Amino acid sequence: MELDRSQALQEEFGSSSEAGRPLLRITAHVRTASRRWIAAAAGSYHQGENELAGQLGSSFVKGILNIAGRGFFSMSRFLRLSAGGARLAWRVKNAAN
Repeated sequence: MELDRSQALQEEFGSSSEAGRPLLRITAHVRTASRRWIAAAAGSYHQGENELAGQLGSSFVKGILNIAGRGFFSMSRFLRLSAGGARLAWRVKNAAN
């Protein structure tokens, strides 16, 4: 998400280039049918989606089927979230560990 050009925002969030606008990265846990956000984590451009996804653990509750793309899989995250009762259907890369 592009932010307003400001030195303070540039220092806090960073950007993809020296001349670019500051960028905010958001990773969200979203309901598929309604597209309503269950939870979200926001960070700087330099934080990866997986780092932010690690902050969404409390939104994975018992009774919801959770689907994720293969870029979000980590075995430790899968075990941690499923131990709390979350049902997970995640795509996994061939060489995932």
